[in-house]
Amino acid sequence: MQIAVPTVAGAVLLVSACFVLLYRCRVKVFAKFHVHPFDMDECEHEDMAFDAFVSCAWPDDELAQEIVDRLERGNVEEGDRRGG
Repeated sequence: MQIAVPTVAGAVLLVSACFVLLYRCRVKVFAKFHVHPFDMDECEHEDMAFDAFVSCAWPDDELAQEIVDRLERGNVEEGDRRGG
């Protein structure tokens, strides 16, 4: 018992330290070993022309919703494409 408790505690401490180190350096580790755990297509079997993310401040919520509605309908006027 005198050997088991310190051995288990040391192993738990070592594993915890490895996880903390991996977490702190995860971007470097993922880049070095070309591991991309979140690089997946969530819409793999859907027929989509594009994938977009719209972000806005609260006062611009109505404008953002209008943009989303136009994108979903595919209703983009020529003036909108030129920015005017």
